[in-house]
Amino acid sequence: MELMKPITKLQISVEEPYEIPFAVQRCIKAALSGRRSPVFLELRETALVRSATENDFKKLISPEKYRPFYRPSGNPEMIKAAVDLLKKAEKPIIISGGGTIASEASNELKKFSRTYKIPALTTVNGIGAISIDENTYAGSYPLSSTYRRAASEADVVLSFGCRWDYTTIYGSGPLWNQNQKIIQVDIDPKEIGKNRPAEIAIVGDVKAVINQLLVDMESDFPKSMISKWSQWNDYLQTAREIDRNIIDKILKSDKIPMKPERMILEILNNIPQDTLIAVDGGDIALFTFGLISNFHRNPRSTFCSIGMGHLGVGSSFAIAAKLAKPDKPVVCINGDGSFLFNVQELETVVRLGLPIVICVANNCAWGMHKVRPKRGRKPRAMGVSKYTTGKNLQWVAEERVQRKYPNMEVLNSYKVYADGRSWYYEVILVDPSHPVIKSDPKINWICEPQHTRRVTRGLTSAGHRARGLHKKGWGSEKTRPSLGANKGRGK
Repeated sequence: MELMKPITKLQISVEEPYEIPFAVQRCIKAALSGRRSPVFLELRETALVRSATENDFKKLISPEKYRPFYRPSGNPEMIKAAVDLLKKAEKPIIISGGGTIASEASNELKKFSRTYKIPALTTVNGIGAISIDENTYAGSYPLSSTYRRAASEADVVLSFGCRWDYTTIYGSGPLWNQNQKIIQVDIDPKEIGKNRPAEIAIVGDVKAVINQLLVDMESDFPKSMISKWSQWNDYLQTAREIDRNIIDKILKSDKIPMKPERMILEILNNIPQDTLIAVDGGDIALFTFGLISNFHRNPRSTFCSIGMGHLGVGSSFAIAAKLAKPDKPVVCINGDGSFLFNVQELETVVRLGLPIVICVANNCAWGMHKVRPKRGRKPRAMGVSKYTTGKNLQWVAEERVQRKYPNMEVLNSYKVYADGRSWYYEVILVDPSHPVIKSDPKINWICEPQHTRRVTRGLTSAGHRARGLHKKGWGSEKTRPSLGANKGRGK
């Protein structure tokens, strides 16, 4: 029970069989009240082996008598305040999240955005809430130029069922203008003002609240505002067209290796429109969301690991989607790292006989870590494509001596003393430009160019040991010329 508390809305443990139907009613009520969330019902062994009588269930009541079937509306005063704020807005926008889809408010959202010419963005979970065919749709990808312009230039934001989480950069700058006013609509009071303070908070079902706004604005809303907002929308639609032209150049590229955008384009171009897509991974998820906003998606047709999700959930999402909608095709888009997190789920797919297509974008790296952020105006490699061997203390000592005497070469070193705090080494240095060294056939090899600064390249005995070159026999295969040279090949 304790394990389920952080991830479920209600936890019930049942010991007697007559308690089961009442517990089920409580679970259904909790799951469907407010923000819909999972619940957990535990049936103890005693509840399965003991018996119950018909009289035990006479107190059961019908669903309409213990839970509401209507949509909770917003406070009328808050609705009026929201309309008054919109009348003063110069550049309003809508951002729609998963709450809009959960309340089945897509048609109301389209009508509201279309009627008043308010540009509409969506979050990742809100993809499909508004069609790309709408002339007010402004995208769902925060890294696009259109999205950034809308978020930074808008003065009033209508947030419909949107959680201000990391997918929206928590509503913070520089993406979002911190002087803009937020009208937040959410069925969950705990989401109001979370991460981004709300100017006007409306607790209610998104579908019911949008209908309230439509009724209030229809009566006395000035037509001049609609004309002004239409110009603002045209400005963003022009920016969106520029974004499409830029991405088209990348999509037409035939370079090898293939660009990830090209892979996503080929997938989206060759699947039916009603395909259910599960997206998993880091970099490949960003590329997918960057392109998917240019394709028609139905509500509840795109699934991804948002919020408390984790790498590797794509295959599980795909399995669940196929079981829930066996008549629809299912495609799972993975990165090579996220795919291997739960690769064992392939056995589940085969065992259940589920026709699921899994696409793996293999860049042989943790792509989101393989970036070069600028720190101190110097690019710093964050990737793991290059393996650097760990150095032992003797090698470190040799390098320090080399830096102290840069004109000398390290021949070798050996340990002379160790106390409880430090190790002490004696390092043998040779001057490669000295005539005696050059003329001595036993040591003049160190004067050759390939031995310049030999200690920094791990060519001394201590360097060989740290690079794994002192190992012999079984277990030392594929270690030469170093541990890093053959990493990923053979052994």
